[in-house]
Parts: sequence; structure tokens; C-alpha cells
Amino acid sequence: MARRVLVADDDQQIRELLKAFLTMRPGIIVLEACDAIEALEFMVHERIDLLITDLNMPDMHGLELLSFVRSNDSTRNVTVMMFTTERDRLSRRKAKALGVNVFVTKPFDPMAFDKVLGELLSECGAPMDCPAGLDR
Repeated sequence: MARRVLVADDDQQIRELLKAFLTMRPGIIVLEACDAIEALEFMVHERIDLLITDLNMPDMHGLELLSFVRSNDSTRNVTVMMFTTERDRLSRRKAKALGVNVFVTKPFDPMAFDKVLGELLSECGAPMDCPAGLDR
């Protein structure tokens, strides 16, 4: 069965980069949302296996999106990878407390990202060790 990945980021270039990266893997269907509100619409109406979301987006913060995902019965088991350019510990603690699977700081190491992506897609949120630049 194909894995459905939703990329939610207000930066079109980041969405395109992630889509290009993801579609190199067989069996991946990539959906794109330009903000958290559009991501919520997908989450409610589509089966999503992995949500890759930015932390800072207009209208709704990535932590609010994560909170919704984890509090909704139909989405609580979706694996979530959160991206940000911020390195502050408070955002990381909040994301971890809300149940993020992996927190990624941009820019990231593509090889490390690919390794973690493979683990997320195959293990669907099981505990893992993350390489440098990616934090669980």
C-alpha cells in the first residue's frame, strides 16, 4: 500500500524540495498544504501516514496543528515530523510534549533526513535514534 505524506509549509520552495525528495522513494503519494489550516482539511478528509510540517506558519502555528492531530481520534496515530529554522529549546520541548515523532532544524543533512524518513515510513512512529540535525 502506498504511503501518503502530507507536506505542510508556507514556503513553496520547501514544499517542492520535500516533494522532489519524497517522490524519489517508490510507493509515496505526496500531498501539499500551504498552511496549517489547509493541512487540517487534508487531515480530516484524507488518510495520512506521515505529516511533515513547518513550525512557523501564518494563521495557525505548527504546534497548534500538532495539538489537533494528537487530540483527534482519526489522526492521533499519524507520524509527525516538524521542521523549523528555530533552534530554541522551548519549541522543541513543546513539540515533544505534544507528541512529535521527529523535530528537524533547517537546514538539514539530506543523508540523515533520508535515513530518518525511511525509519518513519517503515516503523510508523516507533522509537528510534536520530542522526545529527534531527531530534527525537
